[in-house]
Amino acid sequence: MDFVLFMTVYLIVFGIIVILYYYADSTVFQNKLLKLLKHLLEVLLGLVPPILKNLVTGAIDRMFYRRNHILQVVYTGLVVAGHVVLVVDILPIVYTFAAHENHVLLPMVLVLLNSLFFSLTCTTDPGEITHRTQRHYQSAYAYDDVLYKEGVKCRTCVIPKLPRSKHCSVCDRCVYRFDHHCIWTNNCIGGLNHMYFILFLVSIVVMSVNGVAICWRTLALVVNHFNMLETNYIDPSGNVQPITLKILAQHLFLNFPRIVFTMVSLTFVAFALGGFALYHIFLVATNQTTNERYKRNGDWLQFKEDKAHSCTSNDGTSSTSSRSPRKNVFDKGFCQNIYEVLCPHKFLRSTIKKK
Repeated sequence: MDFVLFMTVYLIVFGIIVILYYYADSTVFQNKLLKLLKHLLEVLLGLVPPILKNLVTGAIDRMFYRRNHILQVVYTGLVVAGHVVLVVDILPIVYTFAAHENHVLLPMVLVLLNSLFFSLTCTTDPGEITHRTQRHYQSAYAYDDVLYKEGVKCRTCVIPKLPRSKHCSVCDRCVYRFDHHCIWTNNCIGGLNHMYFILFLVSIVVMSVNGVAICWRTLALVVNHFNMLETNYIDPSGNVQPITLKILAQHLFLNFPRIVFTMVSLTFVAFALGGFALYHIFLVATNQTTNERYKRNGDWLQFKEDKAHSCTSNDGTSSTSSRSPRKNVFDKGFCQNIYEVLCPHKFLRSTIKKK
C-alpha cells in the first residue's frame, strides 16, 4: 500500500477514535452523530450471528464495565513493543552514525519514571469511603446544596454521600473527590491518587516526545549519511527524476517500517494525551473534577439552575437565589487548589484539626 495512503487512513481512524473519546458526551454527538452511528451499529449487529454478538458484548462489558487487568497488560505491552523497536532497530543505527552520544540514559530514566507513576496510579487507594473511613473525609469540603446535598445517602453503600464523592459502579465503592474510573489503570482516580495520575500522563507525553525525537534523529542520520536528498529515482516511465519528499518517505517506510510507524504513532499519542494531561492540570488548578465538570455542563443541571434562581417560599412568593449552580464553590485560588492535590493527606489532616 502507498505510504501516504496508509498513513492517511491511519490518521483518519486515529482521529475519529480521539474525537469520539473526548466529545462523545457533547450535545452534537448525542443528538446527531451518535444516533446515526448507533443506528448503523444496530443494522450491522442485526447481521451478526447471536453467538458471536453475545461474545462481543460480553467482552466489551468485561473490559469496560468490570474491574480487570486487560488494558493494564495492553499498555505494558505497548510500552515494551516501543522499546523493542528502540533496541532492535534504532540503537544499532544511532550508535553506528553517532557513537559518541549516549542514546540510552534518557529513555531508561523516562520508562522507569513512567512505570513508577503507572504502578502508583494502579495501586494507590483513591480515597475509598466506608463506614470506618468516612469520618476522615467528611470535614474536607462543605456541601454546595447543588451537586452535593446534605442528608443524602449512597443507595449502594448506605452511607452518607460526602461532598465531592461519588459511587463508582465499576469498583463498587464510594470515592473521595471522585474524578473518574480509569480503565487503563484498573482503578478510580480520586483525591488521594489524582497527582499520580497526572504525573503518569505527563510521563507518557514526555516519553512519546522523546521517542519521536529519537526516531526522527535515526532517520535523519540515515538520510544524511547516504545523501538521499541529493539522489535521483526512476519513475514508472523510465525517466530519471530528482527525489521528492513523498518518494523519500515511501523509501524510508519500506526500509524502516517499524521506526516510521512508531514515530507517527507516538506523534499523535503525544498530542492526544498532551491535551488530556493539560485538561487535568486545568481541573486541578481550578479545583474541579471530571465528574463535577460534566455535571455542571450537562443539560440535566438546567432544572436545578432554574430552581436556584427562582425559589418559592412557604407563603407562595418567589425569591431569587444568589448561588449559581454552575459556579465552582470549591475554587480556593491556584496555590491552595494545587496544594489539595499535591498533598492530599496533609490537606485532610489540616481540615480535621480545624474542625
